[in-house]
Amino acid sequence: MYREILTKAIIAKGNKEFKEEQTLPVEEKISRSLGCWVINHKSEIVREANQIFIEGSYQVFVWYGFDQDTDCKLVNQIFTFKDEIPYLFNDEKEDLTDKNEIKKYVSKQPVCVQLHHQDQTIYFTIERAYSIDIIGETKFTIKVNEQPVNKEPNDITSQINPDYIVDKKQI
Repeated sequence: MYREILTKAIIAKGNKEFKEEQTLPVEEKISRSLGCWVINHKSEIVREANQIFIEGSYQVFVWYGFDQDTDCKLVNQIFTFKDEIPYLFNDEKEDLTDKNEIKKYVSKQPVCVQLHHQDQTIYFTIERAYSIDIIGETKFTIKVNEQPVNKEPNDITSQINPDYIVDKKQI
C-alpha cells in the first residue's frame, strides 16, 4: 500500500554576488585615502510578478587625509539598491505563485574591497552577496506496511516492569 504525503520543501534556489563601484565627492583635495567601513546594512525581498529582488541600503564611512596629510575628515553616505536575484526551479514544471514562501540569506555582508581617490573624489568598490530559497508545497509517495488484521498491535504498556525501580527502604 502507498500513501502520498503533502509537505513544504525547497522547490527553487537562487544566489548572486554584486560588485558596485561607488563615488563620494568631498570639499577638500584629498592627499590620502585612510579607510572605508560599511555598516547599517538592511535588505528585504521584493517580489514583482515572476521576478525576485533584494532591496535595501547600507551606510559607508570614508576617512581621508588632506592638506598634505596635516588634517583628516570622516564622511558618510547611505547607498540604496534594488537587485534581481535569478533562481532556478528543481522541477521544470514549477512556477512561482503567491503561495510560495521566499527566504533570504545574506551570504556576504557589504564590504569595501577597494579604495582610492583622485582630486576631490573618493572611489570605492563594495561587494555583497545573497541567496534565496523558494519554498512550496510538494508531495511524495511512500510505501506503507500494513499490520495483519489477526495480530494485536504492540502494546508498550504491557512491556513495562512496574518493579523496575526499587524503593530504598526495601534494600
